[in-house]
Amino acid sequence: MRSKLFAILLTTVILTGCGSSSSGSSDSSETSANTSAAQEKSSGSQTEEEETEEETEKKNKAPKTTEAETEEEDITEESPSERTPDIRNMCWGDSIKTVKKSESGKPIEETDEALTYEVEICGYPAEMYLYFDDENGLYQVIYALDDTSDTYSDSDTTMLLAEYSVIVERIKEKYGTPEHNEVQLNSLAETCSSTAQAINFGYTTITDTWNDNDYTEIYSFVSLIDSKVQALFKFSSKEFSKPVEAGF
Repeated sequence: MRSKLFAILLTTVILTGCGSSSSGSSDSSETSANTSAAQEKSSGSQTEEEETEEETEKKNKAPKTTEAETEEEDITEESPSERTPDIRNMCWGDSIKTVKKSESGKPIEETDEALTYEVEICGYPAEMYLYFDDENGLYQVIYALDDTSDTYSDSDTTMLLAEYSVIVERIKEKYGTPEHNEVQLNSLAETCSSTAQAINFGYTTITDTWNDNDYTEIYSFVSLIDSKVQALFKFSSKEFSKPVEAGF
């Protein structure tokens, strides 16, 4: 915050009276009296000017509201503080500008309708996708756990399922118990040695759904998508509806 201070310079002019000499005693006395009066007047005028200068300096030192200060105050008022967030430090309906103030890091990708951040969920690295509508603001947040392997062996998927379970338990603390399902997409799932193997083959999907909250709907799953096993957590505003994209 910058304050602009203006210094006003006052020039004090001291007038010196020059008395003319006179041979008469009365003229000398009158001249002396006039000189004394002039000195008193000059002294009084100087004191008055010094007081004026001091008052002016005090006024100039008083804090002033500048345009920069006004802009910063406006930003503070718009910043999400002392609110009850719907997710993280954000509320449904927030603008991109407001959300960027809520998040400490910089987005790794940004468009007019979405932001992408690298974050952590329960200590696990993930990417966070935020979606916005021109009129309604923020309406959806999706977390995708980072892929730890390109092989997608049974052990890799078992580890991913363990991470998924930890996050589900954390969500339960705030939103309650979800509706949990292990959906068989193919009858061959029964021939698999484990749930992880069935997910790797695309035979089974794990899903959890929370619908009890008044403002937020949550849907999460572990499934084979585009030849990759992925774990996603989708938080959506119940007050806004938009066509769901494929895979979400």
